[in-house]
Amino acid sequence: MTIHSKDFESHLEHISIVLKRLSIAGLKLKLQKCTWCAKRIELLGHIVENNSISMEPKKISIIRVREAPKTVKQL
Repeated sequence: MTIHSKDFESHLEHISIVLKRLSIAGLKLKLQKCTWCAKRIELLGHIVENNSISMEPKKISIIRVREAPKTVKQL
């Protein structure tokens, strides 16, 4: 689960709302697996930080090294 907010105060409020809703639904979080108030996260092969989204460098290098398809079947 990822929570994004414009500023720190609203972020704390959003976290509180989500935690309350999880509690009402009877769901629990494992604190060892949680990261709180991160400025940079890796999510689904992308890096999200400083209001920008970029691809992970290792994912880009795999695409660059791959040979281009030469036939319709290879597409």
